[in-house]
Amino acid sequence: MDKPEKASLIKRFVLLPPAKKDFILLCLFYVVIFVLLTPLFFLRHSEWPLGWLLGAGVSVFAYWSISKIPSLLLGKDSQGLTLSSIVLMGGRLFLYAASLVISAICTFRPEWFGGWNLLSFWAVVIAIIPMPFLVILSSLHETKKDPAITTVTPVEEKKATPKEPTSPEDKAQ
Repeated sequence: MDKPEKASLIKRFVLLPPAKKDFILLCLFYVVIFVLLTPLFFLRHSEWPLGWLLGAGVSVFAYWSISKIPSLLLGKDSQGLTLSSIVLMGGRLFLYAASLVISAICTFRPEWFGGWNLLSFWAVVIAIIPMPFLVILSSLHETKKDPAITTVTPVEEKKATPKEPTSPEDKAQ
């Protein structure tokens, strides 16, 4: 890749919306850590890289579903898309629970799976943790860059107008 292509790639990355930038950074983070963990395959500790890969997959899906739900809810066909957003939220929670339960069984009770211990519970937990921090840091960065995001405009209060008396008792007062 020569310099003009590299510069255009950087420009394209900078012009991406914040959610897509965060998604790319999250994926790159998980890939780099997985590459760093691959030597453990040769040391007969494959449960760490595979646990990391499972947790990374769940986190990437979770981030994707979190970023997709607002566009679904604000879409044109709100009835069917609301159901889609509920399915995405339920799927995210199911994947969190399933990955943690399966990896816990593989780590703490491998005999339940016939001695199959290819997933580390701790690697899955550690892989799930960075995603919420990325979302928080990204939103803080965006609000720092554009303070208008969090600026609340005051709403003008309507002055109360007295009601016209309608009943004879109100007219007497």
